[in-house]
Amino acid sequence: MTFVRDKLFTYGLAYIEAKDLEGGKIFKSYNIIPDVLETIPPKFLEIIFEPNLKADRGTILTPTQAIRPPDIYYKALPNAYYTIMMIDPDVPSRSSPMFRSYQHWLIVNIPGDQLEKGDDVVEYIGPIPSKNTGLHRYVFILYKQPHKLVQKETRVPNNSGNGRRYFNASLFAKKHNLGLPIAANFFLSEWDEYVPVAYKQLAGNR
Repeated sequence: MTFVRDKLFTYGLAYIEAKDLEGGKIFKSYNIIPDVLETIPPKFLEIIFEPNLKADRGTILTPTQAIRPPDIYYKALPNAYYTIMMIDPDVPSRSSPMFRSYQHWLIVNIPGDQLEKGDDVVEYIGPIPSKNTGLHRYVFILYKQPHKLVQKETRVPNNSGNGRRYFNASLFAKKHNLGLPIAANFFLSEWDEYVPVAYKQLAGNR
């Protein structure tokens, strides 16, 4: 199976404010802070999977519902570049995250809000939580870049599991001088019948 990312349209919708009491509580109650983030991001990303399924602050979606990459809405400066990522810090399980974190998606050099024009470093794969490992957290993080990055990272296609484990968002941000995240959000997912199909796809390029 090959995923084809649709062109993503962003309408300049305002972010949902996160840097308040509610935002701090939600990221801390799910241990997104400190497992993934070091500080509370100022905004919540708006993330919508087809057909109109919101991934928002711990909503539960099945892997089948998240096969295709979502639309991501954020307010962007037209002359700025952005990085967005989706990671699972709970691999193989939240109680034993030996491979933290697993990269599901990484796009850099996004001009403004035009995700389709960014550089796919790690192509999108949906949630693939192992059976009987409970709910995994899937975290989206947005950074504003100081400039266009010289891309030296090895590209990971969507039929490969190579190079996806042991990813640290904070270290990546420090390496590329991205500063702190400007927005984030997350959803939860656990095993369903689609996961073995996805494993076969990833096994094809190991």
